[in-house]
Amino acid sequence: MVVLTERQKKIIYILASSFTKEPITMKQIAKILNLSTRTVIRDFKQIEDWFLENDFEFSIKPGIGLILNEDKNTKLYIIDLLEVNINNNYSELERRVLIFTNLLVTNTPIKSSYFTKIFNITETAFNNDFNNLSKYLDNFNIQIVKKQGIGCYLIGDEKNLRTCYINLIYEYYKEQDFIDILKDEILNSNNVENNVIKIILKFVDKEILTKIINIIDKNINFFNLSLSDESYIELILLIVISTKRIMQNQNVIYKGDLKNNSINLEQFKVIEKICLDLEETFNINVYLDEIIFITDYFKALKQIQSFNNVDNVRLLEVTKNLIASIQKELNTNLMNDTTFLNDLVNHLSTSIHRIKMGMKIRNPFLDDIKNEYSDIYKIVYNNINYIKTAFDMEFIPETEIAYITMHFIVAYERVLYKNIKINAVLSCPTGVGTSKILSENILQKFQNVNILEIIPTMKINDFTLKSKNVDLIISTVNINTELKFIKLNPVFDYDSEKALKRVIFDISKEKLNNNSILNTEKINTYLNDDIYKTLKLSDNILSILENFKFINNITILSFENLLRFITTLFLDNDKEQKILYSELKERLDLSLPYFDEIDLLLLHCSSKTNVNINMGMINLKNVINFENKNIKHILIMILPENSYDIQRELLSEISFSLINNQAFLQTIKFSDKETILNYLKNIMINFFTEKINKLRKELK
Repeated sequence: MVVLTERQKKIIYILASSFTKEPITMKQIAKILNLSTRTVIRDFKQIEDWFLENDFEFSIKPGIGLILNEDKNTKLYIIDLLEVNINNNYSELERRVLIFTNLLVTNTPIKSSYFTKIFNITETAFNNDFNNLSKYLDNFNIQIVKKQGIGCYLIGDEKNLRTCYINLIYEYYKEQDFIDILKDEILNSNNVENNVIKIILKFVDKEILTKIINIIDKNINFFNLSLSDESYIELILLIVISTKRIMQNQNVIYKGDLKNNSINLEQFKVIEKICLDLEETFNINVYLDEIIFITDYFKALKQIQSFNNVDNVRLLEVTKNLIASIQKELNTNLMNDTTFLNDLVNHLSTSIHRIKMGMKIRNPFLDDIKNEYSDIYKIVYNNINYIKTAFDMEFIPETEIAYITMHFIVAYERVLYKNIKINAVLSCPTGVGTSKILSENILQKFQNVNILEIIPTMKINDFTLKSKNVDLIISTVNINTELKFIKLNPVFDYDSEKALKRVIFDISKEKLNNNSILNTEKINTYLNDDIYKTLKLSDNILSILENFKFINNITILSFENLLRFITTLFLDNDKEQKILYSELKERLDLSLPYFDEIDLLLLHCSSKTNVNINMGMINLKNVINFENKNIKHILIMILPENSYDIQRELLSEISFSLINNQAFLQTIKFSDKETILNYLKNIMINFFTEKINKLRKELK
């Protein structure tokens, strides 16, 4: 059953309240509800599922708008079904945020009658809100007190009050929503109508906010820091809230000895410089206790470069013990994966500090991990005591266990997909064209799948396919077979990709556990050829690194102009530039590899032109919208059409690292040419080393 949020109900209300046949755009809905357009777009997957579940006819017409294709009576029924008042409705979570914000802003008791009036609720309803908020605040060792004749007020340590407020804002808006609100509604708009945002802006006032962002940006550049979007926003919130509380003479005070290890850390120097700028800008005094508090919080934020947040020697030892125990249960070797080890150590370094600070860990993938990878999640869960015991932690939340599990899943999949090949046949009765498109999509997403052939459904024969060592039949219709089989949507949408990934993972795991890794077919006829191609790969790596194109901070106004500009980077001949332009367009018609967390387009193709194997990176000064994607960064990979399989594997390995490694994504977004080249160099050298080692084994 699809459960709607209050915001999603309001979006549906707007659609159902229109009794004409005129479409309404997402931009119009966003304006009515004082949201960003991107927020509305994200909500529509859930809304579409709700319409489908309740048999309501709904359509999206690209470039035109949204239409609820129901008569007036059905629309009225939908409005009744929603039970939402678009003008005066506050959810319980909204009221929780507003009560806490008001008490924090005024710093004095507020009568309960004030809240019942602004929320238009009864005293009984407010008492229920009060009790729920009280339970929530217990998690932060904060009390909310209500005294007759005086009103409601907060009692709690200043550190806990600030931490709680940041968590409340994030819980209400969610991470990406708040980023959008900050960019689109607070920073860029002078007229904010949303009541919840208005109340919060009593605390986060625009003038102070703008000055603080300038201070933070200046120091991020000065110290050459790279922060994730979430960490950047959280740092802004932390500094804003701390600055406002200091202005109210509400300071953080550490009891007892102030000897704190934070003073000797690199992060302390960053925060100390920010606080000096705050003092100068706002004419306030930021004491040492404040700097230590902000530093401790800053240590817990996700950062691209790693600081020493905990004893890294000890953490490395604990992490290796954790991996050793888990890899034994997974029946594989993960210890040699240095990327995995480094990523997990860096993650735990920050995560352990967040937990000890009492900061909430948000994980939108928790349910997916627990449901789809329950076996690995349980193994990690059962081994988590390695971390708890080593760092004297009473509790590690399941959101964090899920994050650790994600690291193990990625590493485990890397082992599976590098060592296990899945032989598949494809059957798609809707036509050869559809089959080829589906095949291309599958091969692009799953490097370890080997599609042996495309065969008609009527010619599927289990005996014949078994003789060819077929592991999986992929079809767009149901078929009668005893072999492993999966039915996919011909369009190969997200659900199809997700389902296929699960099947491939299970087959790969089964083959690994049965020690039935496909042999590399040591046929002497081909061995000399493999040696030549592998050695030739070293020249390709040098060529990529030496000829890497890096264009930074350039303005290009349209997607068509972007493609034409890319062709000029790699080719001088007008005729060949036109050929490459067409090839890029054809490749994009098949799929659009896009990473919305950093607005990155991965653009790659094979070319009939004289272009060499090559790569490039473009960072735009502006944003180009293409097929509802905001493109800011473009990573380009070009291969000659007659390239060797090993050359294709090399670029696939780079793509794989891009998809599965957040550090690589952020490196592309924030770093300069040399940093990106160093990252690419490490990926390619590791790939080349693996191929050489493989040849050595084959020659024995």
